Amino acid sequence: MKKTVLLAAFSLITAALFAYNPPLGGENLYKLSNPVMISGGDSASGGPLFNIIPASISYNPALTATEQRTVLNLSGDIMFNTSDFSSSLGWGAQAGVTIPTKWMVFSGTINGIFSGNTGLPIGNTIIVHAGIAKEFLDNIYIGLNLYGGSYFSHGSDWSIGCDFGLLYKGEKSLGFLRDPRIGISVLNIGRSAGSEYEVIGIDGTTEGTVYPGILTPRISLGATVLQTWGWKAGLSMDASFPACQNAVFDVAFAVSYNNLLEFNLGWQANVRELAEGAKVNWPSVGISCKIMLSSNKKNDTWQQSELVPSVAWQNMYGEVQNISAGATLYLGQEDNEAPEIYLWDEDIFGNN
Repeated sequence: MKKTVLLAAFSLITAALFAYNPPLGGENLYKLSNPVMISGGDSASGGPLFNIIPASISYNPALTATEQRTVLNLSGDIMFNTSDFSSSLGWGAQAGVTIPTKWMVFSGTINGIFSGNTGLPIGNTIIVHAGIAKEFLDNIYIGLNLYGGSYFSHGSDWSIGCDFGLLYKGEKSLGFLRDPRIGISVLNIGRSAGSEYEVIGIDGTTEGTVYPGILTPRISLGATVLQTWGWKAGLSMDASFPACQNAVFDVAFAVSYNNLLEFNLGWQANVRELAEGAKVNWPSVGISCKIMLSSNKKNDTWQQSELVPSVAWQNMYGEVQNISAGATLYLGQEDNEAPEIYLWDEDIFGNN
């Protein structure tokens, strides 16, 4: 009996592994509706300059462990096909929140994509992620997500599972790489949609279109490469392996001035898509700025907050244009001061 069960389980896993045929854009469901994610934030190490928003947990649930402030994020996008303007518009929306507590950091995000007849055959999806993150050891952080999704418009299907992630933030430079970060995550551990959802896969058929790729390992390196005269530049590089049957490489570069204005570039190479004849995606372009918000209330915990609006654009597969805009609100200020220690009735200067 045990041998029969094990053989059946092995057969199911083997069948899933050899049926990898996601639609174009199917591995990017979690980033299409957010400008930060489009332009390089879809990284397991937090992107070039470590700009973390609630949606970051979709690529590594450990990323929010360093956040000290409550964070709110709202974004959306429109998609259209330049070769056929008569086709219906596609669109998407995303909302998320990060809440730090004494014990751990809680995050949640909801993401909806409605691709229409734009040329991205990913249908309509609504996916929810909920995650927790915590510092595990000095400079080492861990995180866990649970997620569930609904897929409709080409039949109906659903997904459910979990993600696991680790993040290491180094204190010593590695050559020209300052403040290096290493992110490792395993995503989509569970049931992906597609078995009852007929979309066109990368090979032109509807067979094996399970997506995003079940059991996707991801590894990333991010670091600052330049910091001088108010300018700061960063770089991140990611490699992921959807369903252990594909290789997807992401690279992103960002430049900021005085931490107020930031310009981002991101690019992705999906090996299986390119092998099937898909056109190369153009680099994504994004820009954001920081607006300081002050409260008139003294001793208010949120006396000064930050609002960061951002926009991004990318040409996908030569014909699909994706334009996204959104804003992130960081409530309060980060505590970057070392704690003051008092011994008995001494003040910080050692006077009695």
